[in-house]
Amino acid sequence: MKNFNDEYYIAFRPSGDDQIYIKPDLKTSHRKYHFKQLAFGGLPLFFLNGFKNEDKNRWPLTDLFVDSSGLLISDEVKSNLGNYNIDGMQIYPSVYIDDDDVWHECYWYLGFYKELDCLDRDNSVIETFDFDDDDDDLLEVKKFSLDKNVLGKIAESDRLIFKIANCSKSYLFFHKKVVDVIVRKNFSGVRFIKVSDFSEGEQY
Repeated sequence: MKNFNDEYYIAFRPSGDDQIYIKPDLKTSHRKYHFKQLAFGGLPLFFLNGFKNEDKNRWPLTDLFVDSSGLLISDEVKSNLGNYNIDGMQIYPSVYIDDDDVWHECYWYLGFYKELDCLDRDNSVIETFDFDDDDDDLLEVKKFSLDKNVLGKIAESDRLIFKIANCSKSYLFFHKKVVDVIVRKNFSGVRFIKVSDFSEGEQY
């Protein structure tokens, strides 16, 4: 049986502060893009530099930007990833507006409106985390382990990227085949940590 913890990686921002930290503008935020399916044909999503006043265009644009629950990816990254047909994943037209208010319309937001319940609770290090505002009990995962019984029943092409359900952290998990493409093309703006090597806090 495969060890899926060695096949999958979690996406994080690169280390250090010498980079752009994106944030949605107010209208984009209200569209709940990070968990709601968006109808194509509407306005794109708009993102800004979260530290515009401090940075003043000091940092270069990257091929990918890691958001709290997804990725902003360039046209080139999108074309290299291929046409995935993954349930619940959407790649939506987006715009990054830089510190000089110049629009960069070559981006897409990769996110999920469905999550995959594939956490191996017996072999993960977890604790219950209670969100008072919506009264949902989510799992605060300190170390992930992926459920081989769940993933083993899903075709590999349908689980190349996913977000785990019922967890307080909205990390994206990438199959090694996708990570290999991003690394081989030397796309900037993201780093990956293998699931088997990751413990919460090590990304900082």
